[in-house]
Amino acid sequence: MKRYVMYLMQTLEKHGVKIDNKQPTLIGPVDPTKEQNVKSALQTAARAAFQAGQCAPQLIFIILPGR
Repeated sequence: MKRYVMYLMQTLEKHGVKIDNKQPTLIGPVDPTKEQNVKSALQTAARAAFQAGQCAPQLIFIILPGR
């Protein structure tokens, strides 16, 4: 998962997107069948992003399980 997120960040930078947090906090894996798990993971991700940048996160990246 970390390699994929790093690849995404490199691709975004190549296209001119400014990325302030080069080492984002990775949360998971989380069981998506339980709504409370998803809500908690999103809140944790938002909190970690805010603490890293001292501003509201602009993007939270979610990887859903394959079927």
